[in-house]
Amino acid sequence: MLSKLLKYELKATARWFLPLYIALIALTLLNKLTMVIELPDLLVFNLLKGLLIVFYVLVIIFTTVVTMILLIVRFYKNLYTDEGYLTHTLPVKPSAQLNCKILSGCIWTVSSFFMQIISLFILFAGTGLFTEVADVFTEIGEFLKEAGLMDNLIVTLIIFAITMLISLLYSLLMMYCSISLGSLFNKHKIIGAIFSYFVIYFVIQLISMILMFVGIETPILYDIAEVEDFSIEVFNFVNLMMIFSGGLSLICSTIFYFLNHFVISKKLNLE
Repeated sequence: MLSKLLKYELKATARWFLPLYIALIALTLLNKLTMVIELPDLLVFNLLKGLLIVFYVLVIIFTTVVTMILLIVRFYKNLYTDEGYLTHTLPVKPSAQLNCKILSGCIWTVSSFFMQIISLFILFAGTGLFTEVADVFTEIGEFLKEAGLMDNLIVTLIIFAITMLISLLYSLLMMYCSISLGSLFNKHKIIGAIFSYFVIYFVIQLISMILMFVGIETPILYDIAEVEDFSIEVFNFVNLMMIFSGGLSLICSTIFYFLNHFVISKKLNLE
């Protein structure tokens, strides 16, 4: 049943995201065209070129923001407005509804990220930028290999990738949880959701700061001069911070999930 729900959810949300991606690629191609064509003496063309670059940068930046906004709107409308009456009559468990929204949100967020990467590849292909970047990374890799730090880098990159995946899940569930808690307000549910988000954010930041000061020992910050291998200690410190951040995010994500499930299954309050 989850696969059917997810298929329907992706189909329903594709009408929002596909036009966004098409617009991004179209704008990328326009900018690419202005980069290929050189008319230095034509003022109008140069002004248009400048405007397209500015607009492109804004679209790249706001693609992630728009993605999150669309996911929030979909979650709220589909579960907590009049549309929710139809949604909750489906013969599926609340957990399936929630899992579907989480998977769909992850898919579209990752898709938006890859579309941004593809857009940048299209724009800078043939400019020599990728060759220069590759040379820089090659030199860094050779330096780390000679210093015997390649294994440390690989471990750090793996931890980073896992932390990013957890952060994605954390961000989605935090937004969804805020909407679910906001739905408990009899009036002004959207304001309630915004209020819930900032309260949750403040509490998590407070807990994070307390744990950082009380529960985490970081000797590298206290006496760097006594560290025998500074480079390895830096990697260890970065890994420790990412593990701490990822662990806290995972715990919070679990709490958010069960709060969402509780509201959907036990405290549903539709408009």
